[in-house]
Amino acid sequence: MVGEATNSGVFASREAGGNLSLTFPQFIFPLPERWKQDLGRFNPKTRLQTGYNYVDRPEYTRTNFQTSMAYTWQKGQKAQYILTPVDFNFIDSRIKSDTFQTILDNSLETYGIPLNRSFEPSFVTSTSFTATLNFNNYGATDLLGNQARGTPSYLRLFLESGGTLLNFFGTEALDDANLAYFKFLKFNPDFRQYISLSKGKTLAYRINVGVAFPYNRDPEDQVLPYEKYFFAGGSNSIRAWLPRRLGPGSINPDSVDSGGYFVYNLEQPGEILLEASVEYRQKLFSFVNGALFVDAGNVWRLREFRTDSGIDSPRQGSAKFAFNTFVPQIAIGAGAGLRFDFSFLILRFDYGVKIYDPAREVYDSNEVNPTGRWIGQKFNFWDEIANGVLNIGIGYPF
Repeated sequence: MVGEATNSGVFASREAGGNLSLTFPQFIFPLPERWKQDLGRFNPKTRLQTGYNYVDRPEYTRTNFQTSMAYTWQKGQKAQYILTPVDFNFIDSRIKSDTFQTILDNSLETYGIPLNRSFEPSFVTSTSFTATLNFNNYGATDLLGNQARGTPSYLRLFLESGGTLLNFFGTEALDDANLAYFKFLKFNPDFRQYISLSKGKTLAYRINVGVAFPYNRDPEDQVLPYEKYFFAGGSNSIRAWLPRRLGPGSINPDSVDSGGYFVYNLEQPGEILLEASVEYRQKLFSFVNGALFVDAGNVWRLREFRTDSGIDSPRQGSAKFAFNTFVPQIAIGAGAGLRFDFSFLILRFDYGVKIYDPAREVYDSNEVNPTGRWIGQKFNFWDEIANGVLNIGIGYPF
């Protein structure tokens, strides 16, 4: 729920950062020499990294000093693994907006998440494991099917445990330094496949799901570092919604514009993510490619959204994930795009339109102004298209 939009949908933010890494062609670990020789066939590497990131938004500035150590190895060209036993982050934030500070102060009562904790000076530590599996027929096709037919596919599994070391070493030093800390588990599988239909024509699809679970003993500390939440919407997500503005669940935004359309002026974090996209890609001419796409998904909360205080116009709907209610809360967007392939980069323009918006009220004949979730039920069909979202990105969305 962070980040306000202008009326034009343009977001004013700046981000800068840099990383310095050192890679060793072996595992830096006290292993017997024979084991090191046996592991050599897996191309083992150890990467030490440190970095700095700075974000300046209308509501806040945020700095992050990060250092980590990771082990990587691979099995042929089909599988790559990354184990990051140590990842330390020192994060500091400065709130610039009084309105945003009020939102943070009331976040537990209003939204069911103590987000103010996510913006306190904090120390974030985690251990993670990533497995990337490629089921490609190498050389058979590229993303636009310009070579022989094939069905390249890709599966990425990501598992992260936050605050693991704190379970062994305690938190006294962090408490003394007035640093917030977090304990959580996160799991995020991402599957993609590219089906070559004919020369220059490809059908691509993606399924991306995730769950993050904070487990501190104190309920008011059951919060994630802000960067660890899931978000939906944007050029690499559900493209009919502004970046990070979709959801959670069927919760509607707390304001509308003069035309009656929701104003998606706040980011919406969630602990559960479901996303799926299907995209037809075709070479048009020269370096210009076209695409038609359908995206579906949303984010949800693990706890119920509260609307009893903290905002002027109480929001309606349910943000909590439940197996018997989540299907009608899946948003659907569709659209078309152009991609300009300059060899050294791909410049992408996608225009997405909301086909099914779960934040809108379900049609009820007893309502004074009955509305519907499907395109054309509440607003004129062409007005819906005119109120679509233009996404500009580098590279393919997936």
